[in-house]
Amino acid sequence: MKKLLSIILIILLALSAAGCEEEGVPFVKEEASFQTGQPSQQELIESLRGEPIQFTDDLFIHPIPYAKPGDQLTDEEAAAIGESLIEDSWVWFDRVYVKNEIGYDPERVIEQEEYHYGKAKYYDSLEEEVDILSRLYSRDCAEALASGLSLMREDGLYLRLEAGILSNYGPKIPLEITPILKEEKRLVIRAHMTNVITFRLFVRENEDLIYEILEQDGYWVLKSDSGERPLPEQVYQPKEVYSYPRRTQEIQVQDDAFIHPISYAKPGDLLHEEEVVEMFESLMKDAHTLIGDYFFGWKVNVNPEDCRVEEGKNWYKLNYFQTAAEFEGAFASIFSRYFARRTAGQVVRYSRYREWDGELYFTPDIEMYGYLDDLDNMAPKVVAQEMHKLVIDWDSDSTTWRYTLVVEDGRWVIEDFAGEYYKDQENETASGEIPQGGLD
Repeated sequence: MKKLLSIILIILLALSAAGCEEEGVPFVKEEASFQTGQPSQQELIESLRGEPIQFTDDLFIHPIPYAKPGDQLTDEEAAAIGESLIEDSWVWFDRVYVKNEIGYDPERVIEQEEYHYGKAKYYDSLEEEVDILSRLYSRDCAEALASGLSLMREDGLYLRLEAGILSNYGPKIPLEITPILKEEKRLVIRAHMTNVITFRLFVRENEDLIYEILEQDGYWVLKSDSGERPLPEQVYQPKEVYSYPRRTQEIQVQDDAFIHPISYAKPGDLLHEEEVVEMFESLMKDAHTLIGDYFFGWKVNVNPEDCRVEEGKNWYKLNYFQTAAEFEGAFASIFSRYFARRTAGQVVRYSRYREWDGELYFTPDIEMYGYLDDLDNMAPKVVAQEMHKLVIDWDSDSTTWRYTLVVEDGRWVIEDFAGEYYKDQENETASGEIPQGGLD
């Protein structure tokens, strides 16, 4: 089986803001509860915010006063603090700092050292900018951000206009926030984000980031503006049990297509290289089927006569996946649990699939674009073998993708469909070291 998959993905993911509220559906943001009288998430955020800092008639950031110790906050309050700070961080970066029409005076532009700088509208000095940013970030971070692309002159602070190329990326939006640690003057949260810019599966991707929040001068602030990738113990772990069997026999996913989970028959370090290559090729072929046919919705088997209208769209019942758990469970038979959750799990909640009354439906009315290209001239190379982990490099000219297979639930699975990208395969992949991370 020599037909392999290379990945060049360009995705425009149109997320649907509306969603179902069934128990167990992942990453559901809290809605207003009129039955219990509990405030909505937005109402809770508003109650925690202090006096806003205004930039334009409709553009504000909202500092969060340190009203009580972090270890006395409820999980909902800690999550609301994190959500507010992350959203305001993007408001400042995208709409004030990057968007030229907001952040600078177009009539006061200068050129220096081949860069163009515009006079900042809302502050006249680095000190003033740092004071404002210190309501969102730690002072070290605020100083680094303020000075990073700025120029000081006698007549004020100027912003480097080339920063505007980042404005097309769109906002990073927290879909779910989970407190991991609550201390008196320190919070650690896990934020499940959309529009994280990575070079992994998607150009714009939903992924977990870890943020640290500190008390500073009477306010809660983000330690840094970017967040960090989670450690293995911080990764989101699904709570529900898949109803779909975690089996190793073939699973039908289309009228004419099956996927073939691979059982853990013997330790990875005892496998022959030919066995590793065969396993990898089989899993990647099935991964292509699931990602291409179901994540992008290119070849979804539905019942055209079983249609319901929700959210102004037509939804059709799927033939081969009865529930959201079955859908995600099929992905988890080929991929790691975490990857299955952030692809199949989130696409059910935010995109082209919904579950109503225990039945899974698909709509063609939400667009998702991607490009998958089969390249026959790519041959996998086994880099390293361990008992429960295999590392494979997949080379094409000067490009190398590194993949990791791990053991979960008695099967070999692909840890991440995108693998890791190396530009210089001679320098980057020669060590044969096992990449860190994963769930096991």
